[in-house]
Amino acid sequence: MLGRMGTHTKSRWFAGVPQQDTTGTACYAFPHAGAGVTTVRRLCLELAGTFDAYAVRLPGRESRVGEPLETVMADLADKLAGELADHALEEGA
Repeated sequence: MLGRMGTHTKSRWFAGVPQQDTTGTACYAFPHAGAGVTTVRRLCLELAGTFDAYAVRLPGRESRVGEPLETVMADLADKLAGELADHALEEGA
């Protein structure tokens, strides 16, 4: 059985693999178009221990299904860049 991924991060944008200690290096896995974090779960679990592995959870998918989808790539990229920077600082990665 594979390990767990959870929403133990402070941001709704990311799901991470619980770890005792941070590795100091984050790896963010992006699901393919239209998919959710479950499609990159195995990758994140396999990378845990070497990296602080996080799956990116985009608006309108999975637990964020009630949020509007981003339809303009530039707007999504701007929002995601800010979230990535904030998350990396908060998580210490």
